[in-house]
Amino acid sequence: MCGRYYIQTEDMHRILSEMIDALNRRETARGSVFSVKTGEIYPGDRAPVVANNRRMTPTPFLMEWGFSMEKNKKLINARSETIHEKSMFRPLLSSRRLLVPASGYFEWEKGGEKTKYRLSADDGLIYMSGLYRPSADGGDMEFVILTRSAAPDIEFIHTRMPVILDERRAREWLDLNNDPMRIIHDAYTNVKYAKAN
Repeated sequence: MCGRYYIQTEDMHRILSEMIDALNRRETARGSVFSVKTGEIYPGDRAPVVANNRRMTPTPFLMEWGFSMEKNKKLINARSETIHEKSMFRPLLSSRRLLVPASGYFEWEKGGEKTKYRLSADDGLIYMSGLYRPSADGGDMEFVILTRSAAPDIEFIHTRMPVILDERRAREWLDLNNDPMRIIHDAYTNVKYAKAN
């Protein structure tokens, strides 16, 4: 499961920095005073993602994290093993895939005392795979992060983890001609972890 992730504000990875700068310029050009959030990202936040534009070119966008559901609830994750079977997700697999770039994500170890861990990759950038759709009220696009069984060395923290793609598979994920279930099967599982402050 992924209930919170983060974009480092200091020593930010070059790709994230360039993407956030581009989004901030776009928002300013539209007359918005909004600036792209960094630090800890929560469900319901507008966050930077990468999806195909109308010309099928990977482009940064701002989208809201979580599908709006009944009773003001948010669906923030989707189990990758069953998305091809669910009517909510099946059509999105062929047309609305995205990447959620981040410095890492947070998870809490269950047990007597909840311990918060920061999980990340060696180079300071991960691409979590996701799906998106228009919101029911016609506002922002909204996205979910796909999850899978956790890698054996982090199962003690949580039994689920985001579907993380390396750079090559991230490009493949956005190419809608590729089989999404194969890409998910080959997802990256080598994450490092440390207790978060």
